[in-house]
Amino acid sequence: TAYPPDGPAVIALLEEGSCYRIGRSSECEFRIQHASVSRFHAEIEGTPSRWHLRDTGSKNGLRVAGHMLRSADLAGTSNWFSVGDVHCLMEELDEAQATQFRQSALTRQARARELSARLQPDLGMSTLIPQTLETILQLTGLERGMVLFAAAGEALRLRAARGLDRRELAS
Repeated sequence: TAYPPDGPAVIALLEEGSCYRIGRSSECEFRIQHASVSRFHAEIEGTPSRWHLRDTGSKNGLRVAGHMLRSADLAGTSNWFSVGDVHCLMEELDEAQATQFRQSALTRQARARELSARLQPDLGMSTLIPQTLETILQLTGLERGMVLFAAAGEALRLRAARGLDRRELAS
């Protein structure tokens, strides 16, 4: 799991016996969108006994246990390292946990497709904006949210809210 300082966590399930490129490029198997991460920042390769992490010539380096390194072997069930300014946690999962992770990801994807298909852009922005807010809240499991929107040349206005008092937001 990668934890960019200004964005959501990025989770990837890595399999032993494979090599994964880490970076911003769409060609990377573990893609992290953050300015401190190079296009092709590092590689991580799994074997039955360890994971080998290697910097591939990045600008902002690789840190393991706070030390700037060109490469490191990660052993044990839990390891922290940093790719640029992004902290990453490498955790070992047993087969049941990996299966649960995969199933959960498939369920989220199916739910996102289902909710997105319900959006009705042909009904106009006044309908689409509240629908979009409801979809986002359902996907994230949140109870409150709002959408501020402005057409070209206009000031931002509250266009949709749920779980918030519109009078308090206006003041």
